[in-house]
Amino acid sequence: MSRADLLLELVRSGARGDHALFRKALEAIVSEERAKQHHVLADRLPPLCQ
Repeated sequence: MSRADLLLELVRSGARGDHALFRKALEAIVSEERAKQHHVLADRLPPLCQ
């Protein structure tokens, strides 16, 4: 999924209160960031979905 699609999915799911989809989109973004060696950002994102 493209970066823009993931961001849109994250915002839409958050607005609808769909926690499962929000978490799925956030985990995909975290995975992308880790692949790009952006560990600081990747480490800061997961607590947002708890």
